[in-house]
Amino acid sequence: MHSPLRHPGARLFFRVLSGLLAAVTAVGAASIGFAGPAAIAEADFLAAVRAAAAERGIIRRPHTFAELKANPKFRMKYREKPAHMAQRSDAEWERFALSLGDSEAARDFAHFLPAVAAAARMSGDPELLAYVRGQLAELATWAPLQRAGWAGGSATRSAWLGTGWAVRAIVEAVNELPEGGLTPELRAALEARFEDEISGIRDDWRLKRNWFSRIEAASSNQWVLPLEALALASLFNGLDKHRDDYEFAIAGLTRSLDAQGSQGECVEGMLYSGITHESLLAVALAARAHGDNRLINHPWLRAFPAWYLQHRQPGGFIINAFDANNTDFAWDVVARLAADLDDAGAIWMLRHRPPQPDAPASLPMFRASQLDPAKGRPPALFAAWPVATRVNWVESPDAYARGPKNRVSGFWMRGGHETDAHDHQDRGHVNLIIRGRPVLIEAGLASYGIAGHANYFKSVAGHNVLQVGSYAPDTLTAKILADGAGQILDPAHRAAPMTIRRLDEKGGDVSVNASGCYAGLKRWVRSVTWDAVGATIRDEVELETADVVLFRWHLGVSSDAGADLATPGRARVADIVLDYESGEKLHVSVEPMPDATLKPGQTTSHATVVFATDCPVKTLVLTTRVSLAATK
Repeated sequence: MHSPLRHPGARLFFRVLSGLLAAVTAVGAASIGFAGPAAIAEADFLAAVRAAAAERGIIRRPHTFAELKANPKFRMKYREKPAHMAQRSDAEWERFALSLGDSEAARDFAHFLPAVAAAARMSGDPELLAYVRGQLAELATWAPLQRAGWAGGSATRSAWLGTGWAVRAIVEAVNELPEGGLTPELRAALEARFEDEISGIRDDWRLKRNWFSRIEAASSNQWVLPLEALALASLFNGLDKHRDDYEFAIAGLTRSLDAQGSQGECVEGMLYSGITHESLLAVALAARAHGDNRLINHPWLRAFPAWYLQHRQPGGFIINAFDANNTDFAWDVVARLAADLDDAGAIWMLRHRPPQPDAPASLPMFRASQLDPAKGRPPALFAAWPVATRVNWVESPDAYARGPKNRVSGFWMRGGHETDAHDHQDRGHVNLIIRGRPVLIEAGLASYGIAGHANYFKSVAGHNVLQVGSYAPDTLTAKILADGAGQILDPAHRAAPMTIRRLDEKGGDVSVNASGCYAGLKRWVRSVTWDAVGATIRDEVELETADVVLFRWHLGVSSDAGADLATPGRARVADIVLDYESGEKLHVSVEPMPDATLKPGQTTSHATVVFATDCPVKTLVLTTRVSLAATK
């Protein structure tokens, strides 16, 4: 799934409300010394909503590809045919673009429309009420709410993410309206729309019309959101008619909850975890309002915040494992964790969030701002997560700040779990920040649609891990990777267990066994010890057949940084020092590589040190000490 952004009208709303947040900041905890938002005044919230609604107007569906491209209120993920659709016809590409346009708009409606409805109720403003009614009437004509095409341009109808977001937008907006705010005619139109959606979603599962129902991918966000739509639409239209549809949805969503990690992990990583949790929480709250506590009592919903909030690293960085092009938290997700779950970590994080120009803000953000900040407490400094296998560590709570205070150290390391999804070939990856400086990084995720995604970002070339064979990144075809050069992403090869020998406030001692992740590999065990000033990494490799053994070290400095490779056993690039020792002769080089890590929302070129054995070998033991010259 792609990563949606909001269209200009929504961005104005967020910009206005962010300005209000900045205007009402309060001094945060003195120990970390930065400001977070105080309670947002109701008058300010109403003013922000009015401004945004006036700017955007009623969003009407474009019916042709030309209309979509010409409509600035609809964001297009891809304005031209992306690389992964190169073999598709123009008709398939245009269906794909229109369907994704529906999804983009629906996600925005889910965040914006309930806020306008709440503002209409709070203010009694007839213009805001008319706006909500007008947008709901328009949505009632979207037949279906998400058009066919999202699945590679297929003309076969099937509910998807946009279906879930659109149904949530409608149901939550109606629930926020004042009593009598919905006319009988409009309710009838919405119920008719929902009857068609309910029937369509049940047919999706009965006929196996999409990939996730065919393989029963219960952990996927793409499984969750259509079932959210089914549950909410069934409640809206009445359980007297739709009890069986509702129970079908609840059973499927319970499977989704059970499929995640018991400590709060999401098997699809950070980006998609927010989408999944928001959806499951929306149904859980709606079900509870109807006397059904089965979902809201599931332990994953309340365990999730601890895992999600620990994705922050020092220097303003995020743990960007999996398909995660996040540059920060999805702050609306954090607001829901605070407002709907009363989570102490989320309350603390919101209170200590510096104002941002485009920070997401919505009704949950407004509600969360009313909570007592004394309930908050910072996330733990370190943890090991068995599912979506990872260890993460920060030196102090200052890591969660922005600015001079967050110049502390941080570390994370990936293993692998057989249930991982939306994952990369990153088993064994080590990420290191020293005193706020990115030292070891990974390439991250730029876009699924670029030609180099599979080679430079998703493959072993985009991570600080083992590659077998002296292949340049652009020669790493899917076959070469699967035949032994790279990691195999299927359930039989994804598992790379971690052993935790020590993990405390001073650092840790952890190993990952990725021996089962490659074809032709007998053994690769990586052991790492680290503290606030560096990390020592020991790699033990044994191959079935002799080949070149290669490791890349992606560094947090520009590709044009000065390098010194003249000293035996040492590579220095800018002030990053790699001291290494091996029983085999190594060829050491510095190469430019792309990343979506160092600058938010941009692809940059960073320096990568490459260690490769001079000739094919069957075994290699390599020890690498990573530090900053200034700290030695």
